[in-house]
Amino acid sequence: MVRENRLVSYRARIDPATTQALACRSAITWALALLLVWLTIASVAAETIAVRSALVRPTEDALVIDAEFDITLTAPLEAALLRGTPLYFALDTEITRRRAYWFDDSLPSAQSVRRLTYSPLTSSYRVDTGRTLSGSANYPTLEEALRQIRLIRGRSLIDKKELRNGAIYEVSIRLRLDTTQLPKPLQVNTLVSREWSLISDWYRVVVTP
Repeated sequence: MVRENRLVSYRARIDPATTQALACRSAITWALALLLVWLTIASVAAETIAVRSALVRPTEDALVIDAEFDITLTAPLEAALLRGTPLYFALDTEITRRRAYWFDDSLPSAQSVRRLTYSPLTSSYRVDTGRTLSGSANYPTLEEALRQIRLIRGRSLIDKKELRNGAIYEVSIRLRLDTTQLPKPLQVNTLVSREWSLISDWYRVVVTP
């Protein structure tokens, strides 16, 4: 009889407010778990440009870079390309001179842009470097066209006379899809879906000319 009274007394302490709080906490836990899964999937899907290698080397006149990237177009971007939307890939570079007792000194560096298009009439892909007409070429497959974008050879970064002998320089590079060049309706997609934004992490190389 005493045990029954204790059981009844214990149950009486579990009021509706406590039950509601526990249910709310459980719902929040599930929501956070689903958010974590979504972010993980989105992060994996967004890894469509990666730096494979990069080498900064001096020549007689300039500091140049050789680099190689891995590029994978997402399904929406490839579909847009086949419908006639040009894709612009920008190689961003930053050069800083390290200083021991002051802030690092930033040096000017030019941006390199390559334009990828598709021609349904010839079923071929075209890559334009933006420098000269001789820098444009057609390719029968998307893989061959992307190879011309992901391989950087002898890209001039800065004139050698702008550098100081014995100084330490940090060169940072990344490759990205320039979404500002997309048509306005497609630019909206970049705000709601990561499949429309391709960008690599910054890759840093330290060099002493």
